[in-house]
Amino acid sequence: MKSLKEKPKSISDIQSYLKQLYSSKNDARSIEYLYCYLFRNASYLSRVIGEKRDPKDNFIKTLSWLFAISNKLKVNLEDVFVRKYPNICPYCLVKPCICVKTGKKPVHYIPEWKAAEEVANFYNVAKSSVPSLGIDKAVTGINDLYPANKHIWNATGPAYQFYRILEELGEVHEAYSAFVRGDRKKEAIEDEIADIFAWLLSSWGIAHESISLQDAFISYYYKGCPVCHLNPCECADHSDRGERLVEISELISFKKKIEELCILLPEYNDKLSISVQSLNAVAESKSTVSAVRSVKQTTAVLEQVAATFKPIDSAAQSVNSLIKSIIAIAKGFSWMT
Repeated sequence: MKSLKEKPKSISDIQSYLKQLYSSKNDARSIEYLYCYLFRNASYLSRVIGEKRDPKDNFIKTLSWLFAISNKLKVNLEDVFVRKYPNICPYCLVKPCICVKTGKKPVHYIPEWKAAEEVANFYNVAKSSVPSLGIDKAVTGINDLYPANKHIWNATGPAYQFYRILEELGEVHEAYSAFVRGDRKKEAIEDEIADIFAWLLSSWGIAHESISLQDAFISYYYKGCPVCHLNPCECADHSDRGERLVEISELISFKKKIEELCILLPEYNDKLSISVQSLNAVAESKSTVSAVRSVKQTTAVLEQVAATFKPIDSAAQSVNSLIKSIIAIAKGFSWMT
């Protein structure tokens, strides 16, 4: 987005930008390919949230794959979101939602045709008053509509939100399968996509109450594709950045730090050289399980060395700082958790 004079402001602007950035690749990919990456990134988002690490990039990646599916299906995500949630709950028909009291139905009986008309009228009002919906406004709006989401999150953690996101992911695939069979119209998919979008927006607003989602999108895509750094993207299929499989280049860099310590601390060479051998074996096998085990054992050795090593002069203090920095590197590996 660096080259853009006008940065994306609305949900549709972001969708259009991502279509331009990835259309040469995603147009040739199947819905199943895009859906797999959506599901993968949503699951990693839930794990990062649970680990209480910074989930901003995981939110952006998950939303981006949802935009990718929307583009593939020619679904205007902004429009289907407003159509489903036009400033009232589509079930109890009020704001804020009181479905917990009514059981997902209006307070008083209303014929279905009239209920559908009421939702449609609210949609028309929403579109006429705010023709272009900014993504930050959408975040605020969905949490104003469903304030209970924040209360549940604060009381019990994010598990409920991500249980609902997982449920909606399943419903998107079911709706798509029914559409392919000819049993459902595309509107069924649009309805489920709107639900996933709503739950993700709500979760962002709770996890990052004071951070602009629009700014986060711009920052993430500022230099084009965050993997190949080109616009349009030229990444090959499956050329994504790993998050949970051991990154061998990181492991090798970590091992070189240990080898450096072997030279600086010959008195600890026996312990450290065993760690180097273990890390060499992992680099060969590329096993994530072995990597986690080996790095954790190496970290324990480093902590033992740090506890017994006495930094009595500036050179020794420098070595002690190196030990601490290596331990910090090990704890920062995304695939270690």
